[in-house]
Amino acid sequence: MIHGEFWISKKRKYITKPDLRIPYNLIGEYRKLDVLQRNMNDLTGPLLVPFNALIMQFLVFAIFTLIRHRHERNLAATLILECAFIGFAIFWSLVLEIAGRHHVADKKVLKSWSFANHGSKFDAKYIMKVRKGMRPMAFGTYGTFIIKRLTILKFFRRVIGGTFRALVALQKKNRL
Repeated sequence: MIHGEFWISKKRKYITKPDLRIPYNLIGEYRKLDVLQRNMNDLTGPLLVPFNALIMQFLVFAIFTLIRHRHERNLAATLILECAFIGFAIFWSLVLEIAGRHHVADKKVLKSWSFANHGSKFDAKYIMKVRKGMRPMAFGTYGTFIIKRLTILKFFRRVIGGTFRALVALQKKNRL
């Protein structure tokens, strides 16, 4: 809903008043939302990197254990490990997917401002200058870890790669 209201288009029907889409109001309200997002990122951003690594390591451990020790476990331990693996994988993939979609939607909102009819030349020039100076809102810490649309693919690629590296390393160790 937030991205829909800041998206400028003549074909859209908006819930808010049309005064929001006046350049000065639009930029002011968007900046307020941006400050709120950045304050939230100051609290949660530094926690995302260790949490991402922790979940990744757990998923690698779970897959490795399920594959390597499949004949040595009882049924209850296998079910608990499988359920934990599926639960963590679904939870973290949803978090990454929602945050990635938020980033993409915000990039589209900023891009939509360049196609809008702002009335006067001064308003169009003003909104273009401000738009160029803005970063799209994202979850994470800028410069360290930002969740984008491809983050979920990179995450699962690392999980699968880490699992295979562990299995290959253990197999090489057992040969010697």
